[in-house]
Amino acid sequence: MIRQLLSCLSGLLSAATLFLSTAEADVTLRVSPQGDASGLIEVEFVLPESLRSASHLLLVAGDVAIPAQWINQSQGLAASLVQAKSAEYQVRGLATLPEKWAENVVRIEQSEQALKLLIRDLPVLQYNIAVRQPPEGIDPVYARSGHIHPLFTPTGEELTSEFPADHAHQHAVFHAWVNTTFSGRKTDFWNQAGRTGHIEHVAVHEVSSGPVFGQFQVELRHSALNADGTVTPVLKELLTVRAWKQPERFVVDLETRQICVADSPLTINEYHYGGMAIRGRDNWLQNPESDFLTSEGNNRTNGNHTRPDWVAMFGPADGTPIHVAILDHPGNFRFPQPVRLHPSKPYFVFTPPQLGSFEIKPGEEYAARYRYLLADGAPQKEQLNQDFTSYAKPAVTEIIE
Repeated sequence: MIRQLLSCLSGLLSAATLFLSTAEADVTLRVSPQGDASGLIEVEFVLPESLRSASHLLLVAGDVAIPAQWINQSQGLAASLVQAKSAEYQVRGLATLPEKWAENVVRIEQSEQALKLLIRDLPVLQYNIAVRQPPEGIDPVYARSGHIHPLFTPTGEELTSEFPADHAHQHAVFHAWVNTTFSGRKTDFWNQAGRTGHIEHVAVHEVSSGPVFGQFQVELRHSALNADGTVTPVLKELLTVRAWKQPERFVVDLETRQICVADSPLTINEYHYGGMAIRGRDNWLQNPESDFLTSEGNNRTNGNHTRPDWVAMFGPADGTPIHVAILDHPGNFRFPQPVRLHPSKPYFVFTPPQLGSFEIKPGEEYAARYRYLLADGAPQKEQLNQDFTSYAKPAVTEIIE
């Protein structure tokens, strides 16, 4: 059976790399895309017990063989990148990963300073484990860990700024609440100069590389800085970052889960900003060639405090445009979340407290998901609307045993 399979694959994979683990039986994965998805799409599926001992996974359809990858092997959850069309794939378990994929994985380089995520050896982003100090001339109060900087386009252009001189607390990609009340006292986790709140990296919980995606999960701590000089941990944040091996753009999914670990609730008061934020590169500041584009076709002049499905921020890099688009997930609290688009600065934030105050009670969590698209060139509204549809309505998958 194995040799017949190899024959029909027309030499794409060798017998040595297709050694099948003894405990696995073939099952069929049926994929049914929704909406107007095109190109490669991300699919997730749950495999039966018979395949959960396999080290690696393969999807076969006719003469096409593509890798799949475990997300959570004990639960049978796996993912792959497939063409956006209705199709059926035979799912096979492998003892070893074929060389053509083993040498070309989405990988994460870990050091004491940072987690660096790479696709095809190209840098995608860096999560900062160690405390990053601001440059000379900026108050040391703005030192920070637990943020993502830089983000890169596929040609290696940086999209973000870490300590912008005008707002040194806007640390590239970060999540922080601004106007909150904790234990009867105003606590601001965003504006560090106020010295009432602090966010820091705590631990790395997971790092995984593979032929379909690379992923890491880290823990951050959001603490209240009390008037008497003591520190009270308020939120335990679990941040999961996954980058898919898409061929043209970098596609990165981010999930934040913020659990209240204090004895008192955290009240996020109604306010015009605070939440999931991004600060663009320095040369976009007050630059007429830098702007925003939203799913509703708005920009910085008319998009502030609207509720779009996505926002793209763009500007020049060596004379040519680049952009980052962030897609809001339909499962998020108060979707579509309002946005703060700054009138002159290259920064925006998805900010649910615009619609009123809410609480994160002890033991409860606030969770949110976003998709980041990092690309060269100017953002295209039609393409990004299609990207949002694919994100919001993923393909339906079914396992047939």
